Amino acid sequence: MFFAFSRFHKPGDFIGARTRVSNWLNTPGVVFYLAGPGPDLELLMDDAWQESAFGGYSAEELKAPTRGFAHFRLDVSQTRVELVALAEETAAPSPYQSPVLQEALTDLLRERPDVTGVKLPLGPVSAEDRGSLESLDLQPVPGQEDTWSVIYETAAQTRPDQAEPEAAPVTTASGSWLELSVLAETEAVEAITELFGRYGYNQGVVIEEAVLPGPDGGAVVDPQALVTVRTYIATSPEARDGLTKLEEGLFYLGRLRRIEPLQVTERREEDWANAWKEFYQVHRVGRRTVIKPPWQEYEAQPDDLVVEIDPGMAFGTGLHPTTRLCLQLMEDQINPQEHRNLLDLGTGSGILAIAAGRLGVPYSLGLDTDEIAIQAARQNVALNGLEDRLEMETGSLAVEKVEEGGSGFYSFSEEAQKPPTLLASKLPFDAIIANIIARILVALAEPMAQALRPGGLLITSGIIGEKADEVAAALDQAGLELVERREESDWVAFAHRKR
Repeated sequence: MFFAFSRFHKPGDFIGARTRVSNWLNTPGVVFYLAGPGPDLELLMDDAWQESAFGGYSAEELKAPTRGFAHFRLDVSQTRVELVALAEETAAPSPYQSPVLQEALTDLLRERPDVTGVKLPLGPVSAEDRGSLESLDLQPVPGQEDTWSVIYETAAQTRPDQAEPEAAPVTTASGSWLELSVLAETEAVEAITELFGRYGYNQGVVIEEAVLPGPDGGAVVDPQALVTVRTYIATSPEARDGLTKLEEGLFYLGRLRRIEPLQVTERREEDWANAWKEFYQVHRVGRRTVIKPPWQEYEAQPDDLVVEIDPGMAFGTGLHPTTRLCLQLMEDQINPQEHRNLLDLGTGSGILAIAAGRLGVPYSLGLDTDEIAIQAARQNVALNGLEDRLEMETGSLAVEKVEEGGSGFYSFSEEAQKPPTLLASKLPFDAIIANIIARILVALAEPMAQALRPGGLLITSGIIGEKADEVAAALDQAGLELVERREESDWVAFAHRKR
């Protein structure tokens, strides 16, 4: 069986996979089909964790000897992949006929049913090679060397040990929508959200965590309970095609994590957009911050900082540990008299910048490379009545350049990363909040330090435990002194001051 790194959601899974693959790649007899000294395992694993790549190793079963290794990376559109590294114990007649590549491609196309193109830079293709690839529903793209399109002309083949996914019955009346929902364990929620976001109407995804009664009339999240993920689709033929792919994606995710059967409910057009609102509750984060959906009533306590967030777009609702860690550090470290202008880097829904506004910070600028996230953030800023002290712009602090000769398979385009014109007029900042990912935090350590005034505060989160030391070292080298470290589950957040 082929195991995909991007399916793993716990640090322990990655540590075990990295050790296993690293040991195997260094054994005699391993054949690399791509030129060079072999893949940079650290980079590949990190990319896979961040969902910007799809990598894996192949074995008969988890404890069996490894037979091979293949690693793909996704392009900006998330619909094309490129093979980065291929290795196996015994050389096949041709790299295109490698059993490891065949199995990896099969698993990839089942895991990512929206992939439309595959680039295989393995050299000339023989008639036998073409037959092997066409058997996987791949056909060559005219005029594009090494590039194959995915045709999906027949139903995906079922492995002998797997049953075909059961299609949900779909019958709708005119003017109706379909509500799709699943119950899943917490570790599967991120993958399901990404899948639902591809096919749901307007990319809308609702994450409903089970709650328990909390203090002051609020609620606290029950960490042991299953999480409900919802989206909605129209009843057009195109949307129904998406439902079929969504069901298939859920089936294969369910082989790795606990995911209950997909529930499909018909909703009248006038009701569908509001059908899920009854499930999203007020919840408290830290001592003072209260996250509240706009349709829920809540009687604020004297010291409460109430942040209203519409969770209809999945860009951050305060439920994820990385966001909670940021909010808790902000409560303890942000001083509005000292930190009068703040940068929220990777703002998402704008929840952290809005919380800063509630804390009394006079001005905050939110940046994000995703224009849709910026639109959602602006709506949430208006919802909180903070337009006079919060601005949201597309961009970043620095541009991650495409390597010379590279194919440009990066998470964000260079255009989206360009610092906005407004940024220069706001430098330096008294405080920066960056809830991103470890790799980006390391890459932006120096730019973040340069954007801070001496003595300025930096709060970083989105750091998986095994990457914490790497991030800490990069920030220290950039001239930042550690003030506080906090942890929740497998996640770490830091507070630093510029020396």
